[in-house]
Amino acid sequence: MGSGSSLIDKLAQLPRVDRLDELRAVVLAEFRAVLLMTDDEPLPEDENYFSLGVTSRGLMEIKEQLEVRLGAGLSATALFNHPTIDRLMAHLTDEVLADLFARPATIVEDRR
Repeated sequence: MGSGSSLIDKLAQLPRVDRLDELRAVVLAEFRAVLLMTDDEPLPEDENYFSLGVTSRGLMEIKEQLEVRLGAGLSATALFNHPTIDRLMAHLTDEVLADLFARPATIVEDRR
């Protein structure tokens, strides 16, 4: 893979409301690739990776591909500690990519 822009760069350019959908599409694509699934096959996001058929080796492939796509490191432990796509997504948005997914601070008017 070339030195093109990372997924993080692409996400940063998207409106905040579209970032989650884009990230989810990338994560789902990586799981589908490891599971040899087509894009139209349903992939339960709340089911344990291993019950879906992902092996430990497959999970490491997903980890490595996400690291390449994100341009950021992921802990293998994090993937095992967040064993569903939903939980992995929460980890990515709350921890790994928190700057991109944090809610903008609301301005509170000072009424003294």
